[in-house]
Amino acid sequence: MGADQGTVILARFRETYPLRRSEWLLAIAMLGMGVTYVVNQGLFDRPYFSTMARAAPQWAWAFAFVGVGAARLVALIRNGGWRHSPHLRAIGAALAAMGWFQLALAAVQNDFIGQTVWLWPLFFIADAQAAFTAISEAKVNDQRNEAARAGRAA
Repeated sequence: MGADQGTVILARFRETYPLRRSEWLLAIAMLGMGVTYVVNQGLFDRPYFSTMARAAPQWAWAFAFVGVGAARLVALIRNGGWRHSPHLRAIGAALAAMGWFQLALAAVQNDFIGQTVWLWPLFFIADAQAAFTAISEAKVNDQRNEAARAGRAA
């Protein structure tokens, strides 16, 4: 990669990062939750996690959260530096929203009234909104690509 290409990639990140800041933060939060599940064996033995434990074992949740968080970071890096990829961002945000929803459900179903009762639903809403925004961007991107293909075919 030449110096000029590196400068272009950095300029693209500077342009896209402010628009995707919440997606970056939520992807890091999801990855962090997954790591928490990996390093704290027996966490799902606690009553708070009984709803999630009934759905899947702790290792599966850890794998899902780490996988989705890491995949979102890769999609954001790709989107920010090289290729506009709102489809990947939409999928990642939708999957993350489902994870945050499960945490919110666990808090409510287990009568845990604390900060997480308010936190997880906000994360869910933020990622659901990010998914819808990325879907809208994907539609515009697809229309632009289709118009470009039609112009080349003419």
